[in-house]
Amino acid sequence: MKSFLGDVYGEITNKGTDVLLETFSEYFNNPKGVFYDLGSGNGNLSIYIASKTPLKKVCGIELHTERYNTSKENSKDLKLDHLSFIEADFTEANLSDATIIYIDNIAIPKSYSTKFYNNVPKECLVISTRRINVFENKKDYFRTPIVEKTYTKNRTNWYIIKES
Repeated sequence: MKSFLGDVYGEITNKGTDVLLETFSEYFNNPKGVFYDLGSGNGNLSIYIASKTPLKKVCGIELHTERYNTSKENSKDLKLDHLSFIEADFTEANLSDATIIYIDNIAIPKSYSTKFYNNVPKECLVISTRRINVFENKKDYFRTPIVEKTYTKNRTNWYIIKES
């Protein structure tokens, strides 16, 4: 098993994902769009996004071997050719084609969750469960409506579009 930051696990629910799909419909309804789930865990969010949107590519990136294997198993019989999973450290991943990035960084140290910032392309929508250090002082950092997760029913997410 590869090392990872911790064994805390929680994820956004389908109901919570529906809120994001509606809130950011212009991004999620783009057939040229590319979605990355950083720390994709068991793959449920990526699978749901791939099954509900016309996005060109949906990719989950997970460092933890067991969770990565679970995501592959969960998606193996689905006919979702635009869905993939990568076993890797998301801070080192190539995100150059991303139009949407989701990171549930509630249990990830802030310093670690900022390491991927340089890999985020300009004009990309970044959705996170808590503020990311490099974005904290930005005036255009906003809250989403309440997004249900397995560990809470009443938290919002943060979002920003990386400046061009």
